[in-house]
Amino acid sequence: MLPKPRNEFEIVLPDLPEDQGGDEEADEEEEDEVDEGTSATVEDAADVEARRQEQAKRRAEAEFRSRSLPLQRGLPRPTTINVAALEAARDGAAPEAALVLTEMLAMMRHDAAVFPPKGSTHAPSKGPAYERMSREELSEADALVAEEMRALAVDVDVTAYNNLHTAIAADFAFIPSQQQCVPVGWGRGARSHPGGGANRRRRQAFLCARRHCRYARLSTASKADSIASLQNELEISRNIMTQEATRAAKLEKQLGVKLGGYQKREQDLVRQFAEAVKQLEQARLELACFEELAQLERDGVAERLAKLQQEVSQQVAREADLQRRYADLLVDRRQLLGV
Repeated sequence: MLPKPRNEFEIVLPDLPEDQGGDEEADEEEEDEVDEGTSATVEDAADVEARRQEQAKRRAEAEFRSRSLPLQRGLPRPTTINVAALEAARDGAAPEAALVLTEMLAMMRHDAAVFPPKGSTHAPSKGPAYERMSREELSEADALVAEEMRALAVDVDVTAYNNLHTAIAADFAFIPSQQQCVPVGWGRGARSHPGGGANRRRRQAFLCARRHCRYARLSTASKADSIASLQNELEISRNIMTQEATRAAKLEKQLGVKLGGYQKREQDLVRQFAEAVKQLEQARLELACFEELAQLERDGVAERLAKLQQEVSQQVAREADLQRRYADLLVDRRQLLGV
């Protein structure tokens, strides 16, 4: 026989580790976050980790919101910043526009160094010094920009705009044979941007790239240039058609892999449906034939009954006539025998 159970328990608390010098700051932060009146309670490690993750998440979100809008929206960025073009535009711009271009150039340099765009060969680095604006300043700037946009907004006649766009598109065309000199940088190995007269001399020494990227008026273009422009458009259309055809074939192949089972099931259902329709038509044809035969049978019953009744009457009359003749012959036989 088993002994009776005894409910005896002993609770032993683990010894808390002594505070070390390297953990004093972390302990102070945790003690500040613990609510008043619970200082004697040891917080669960899972809660501490969850709180740390939440704080890290909030810090990451705040850091992400402090980035520029191209980084937040994932917009494409140039792998190489054309500082020369921005400097030249800033020199000839109004003071307000020059300030905007200066800030834009500083922002682009910082983003290119800290967050290199896709395709760049530079590794992420600390980048040049860049003053970050607070959320209040950015919100105030957004409000000012929106107010200025509302002030500059004008009603646009859509019909007039479309007519103007059509006229410009019809008058201008891409001329492959015409080339232009495009500034592409400060020169080989240049890392700094000189100012004053040196800046002006360096701008005159830009590298010029002979690029086929010129649009011109068709009215001033020669016949050969017009033909070359049309041929270029035709080649572009062919390339687009080839790319779209390749893309369509690839998508069709992918859809064939993903929807292969559905397509096979659809083919089986179509075949079964066709067989069912064929059987239904055959059943309808047989039903129509049997209904016609049934109607013919119903129509022939009265005629056959009348004919049978006539034959029966004739047979009855013949039987009666034969019986009467038989009776006469019996009488004649008796008379002959002298009975």
